Amino acid sequence: MYYKVVSGYKDKLISSSIPLEYGGIEYKLNEWVYPQILNSKLYIFNCLANARTFVYSQGISFGTRIYIADAIGVSSKVHMACNWGCVEKFWKLIKNKKKYSHLLPIYQYVGTLSCDAVKLIKKVE
Repeated sequence: MYYKVVSGYKDKLISSSIPLEYGGIEYKLNEWVYPQILNSKLYIFNCLANARTFVYSQGISFGTRIYIADAIGVSSKVHMACNWGCVEKFWKLIKNKKKYSHLLPIYQYVGTLSCDAVKLIKKVE
């Protein structure tokens, strides 16, 4: 069992940390969702406590929801871009095996996992 943090926006469930216009993804209950950027990953948490820590530390609790999720291709190896504007460039560098450390965030949240696809199962909070 995994946990996915999403944000409610105009009757949609979207990526909690990346707006739609910067490659954010819309999630739907009981439907498999894949990254929109080729060769990229989605992020989930290994437990509810770590998902909650992410929500509260980001100050994004308003409109944020945590779901129990199923996932495909789960890995503890996590690549994550540092800001919204460089997400697509970030994944292109990884795909082409180029240096990308300048685009990494300073901090990675405990319990973050990467995966190839996510399916929201049930709202937790």
